Amino acid sequence: MRRLIAVLFALLVLPLAGAQAQGDPPGVKGLFLLTDYPTQTVRAGEVTTIRVKVNNAGQMPEPLALALAGVPAGWKIDLLGGGQPVGAVMVGVNQDVTVQLRIEVPKDAPTGSQTVILTAKGPMQQASLPITLTVGTEAPAKLSLKSRLPSLRGTPRSAFEYTLTVGNDSGKDLTVALAAQGPANFQSTFTEGFGSNEISSIPIEAGQTKDIKLKVTPPRDVKAGDYPVLVKVAAEGATAEMRVTLQVSGQG
Repeated sequence: MRRLIAVLFALLVLPLAGAQAQGDPPGVKGLFLLTDYPTQTVRAGEVTTIRVKVNNAGQMPEPLALALAGVPAGWKIDLLGGGQPVGAVMVGVNQDVTVQLRIEVPKDAPTGSQTVILTAKGPMQQASLPITLTVGTEAPAKLSLKSRLPSLRGTPRSAFEYTLTVGNDSGKDLTVALAAQGPANFQSTFTEGFGSNEISSIPIEAGQTKDIKLKVTPPRDVKAGDYPVLVKVAAEGATAEMRVTLQVSGQG
């Protein structure tokens, strides 16, 4: 009987130990609120989104009510989960759930720093995270554009497909317009990195990058040679551009 109990106990404990090994470091237990940048600059009259992870290190799951304190007068801060307003989360053992703070700063907000405190509180545990928001002057948008293979070789019957990485190096989300200028009668289309629908613009979150594909089809009667295509991305006065090259060999 004792041996049977020992076996059953081992079967129950080993999965939990494995979960601890795969999640947080051994010995770290508790409820944590984590964000990459707890001090940020925001702009008057603009919307900023901050992502916060609610992390459960080795604790029993329980409903955690979310609350904000210290929101300045006239500011609006919404708590979102999966794009929808939320008031509570439940996090599995050694897992985390991401929530977003959508911050609307009034146009007449004075410069200076404000500290907002996010709390997650349950029946047995709670955690808090102070976030300092500094109202500053607007920084210009900034974009980057790169390709690992900017030159491709093919025949007049080939479709030349380039994978490009567009970076939003700004402090806010942008919708980036896409354009390609090639020789006469060359057809150019853009699609998302893993999609097939043609696009002319793409939304990119602040500080993030996205892969897109540029497909260039030359006319069938094109002669052998190298043909450049100028790719340009633009958003809110910021631009980035680069040239890709079609190396056409043979005759159509």
